Amino acid sequence: MSKGGPDVSWTESKRKSRGRSREDASFPVPAGKSEMPADYAAVLDELKNRIRSERLRVTLVANSAMVLLYWDIGKVILDRQERQGWGAKVIDRLSHDLKLAFPDMSVFSPRNLKYMHWSSVKAAADWIWFTDLITTLVLDMETRSSEGVFLKTPLLL
Repeated sequence: MSKGGPDVSWTESKRKSRGRSREDASFPVPAGKSEMPADYAAVLDELKNRIRSERLRVTLVANSAMVLLYWDIGKVILDRQERQGWGAKVIDRLSHDLKLAFPDMSVFSPRNLKYMHWSSVKAAADWIWFTDLITTLVLDMETRSSEGVFLKTPLLL
């Protein structure tokens, strides 16, 4: 390395640049596509596809996390309503304080907090229904198994 910065290799010293040339700054102009190696286009496509794929994956993960967060907020509100009698005034205040804390997020309106609460109520009801269904199916399977039905017929879901 030289005192003024990193060594510039021979290939870099032959690069085209735009504007004025300075020792401590470089403004390279990209080489033409015809000057690229034969597999350059394939590598570029592979990288672009990977970037698109990862961006989509990150978006899906983030969206899933936010949905779980909203459901959890609704559950907290539901729990407080059941235990402490939280009402509309508390939800309005909570909305105001969350908007102040997170001004870049537009999801904390009183209406949205009520939707979050409603979704947690519905999810709890759905969970109860689901566990009842599983219990019924398991009991039915135990009954059928004891009667030897599974030996005679395939399991259809």
